[in-house]
Amino acid sequence: MILFDVAPIVAAILWIQCTWYGVPHHGQVMRNGEVYNMHDPTVIAVGVDRDGEPLIPLGTKLRVCSPRACIIGKVQDTGYLGRNIDLSVAAFSKLADLGEGRMWVSVEEQ
Repeated sequence: MILFDVAPIVAAILWIQCTWYGVPHHGQVMRNGEVYNMHDPTVIAVGVDRDGEPLIPLGTKLRVCSPRACIIGKVQDTGYLGRNIDLSVAAFSKLADLGEGRMWVSVEEQ
């Protein structure tokens, strides 16, 4: 499987752009059928391909790291075409200040 048309997901560490999503989505049903909780530090959403399929399969555990910290989460939702990774407010705030809005993170499958 190719991750973001860059490298294989298995045994790979990638540096990709990461953003966060919060209030407008809080309480909405995610792609996996669960309700999105922006306070849950384990929620990860990934971009989709041209057919609307997640670039990383739902349920995949990922370790996401910034220079400040790391989180381990599960792909539970999908974002937009071409978007790399979106984290819940709680997950992003463990890695950086929310005001940054976007950052580079390393991502590897767990």
